[in-house]
Amino acid sequence: MNATETVRLCRAIAACCPSQKFEEETPDVWHPVLEDIRLVDALEVLKLLAREQQYISTTDIVQAVRKLRNDRLARAAQPVPPPNLTPGQQSAWTRNWRRAVADGNPTVELPSAELTQN
Repeated sequence: MNATETVRLCRAIAACCPSQKFEEETPDVWHPVLEDIRLVDALEVLKLLAREQQYISTTDIVQAVRKLRNDRLARAAQPVPPPNLTPGQQSAWTRNWRRAVADGNPTVELPSAELTQN
């Protein structure tokens, strides 16, 4: 999540939780905590959190997003990597597949050109 998206998330939380106090600096402070969270995932968990609690913290968001992504992975059956890949490419293929599923894209085709050894 970039800084602009963090501002958007804070505004959404403020709208859902009107008694929660937000300062002008809140997005600046929240951003480093949430920078590795995708906005789409944060907004998805916000819908759930706002139904259950009056106030929402960065910890709530991080934990709920982690659970959301783990649940997506748990529900998906991992396909077998293409047979012509090297062990390093198989690892990259599996990593890319897991990222796609956790991102909510379980049917994404991963062409061999996307395989990297990061």
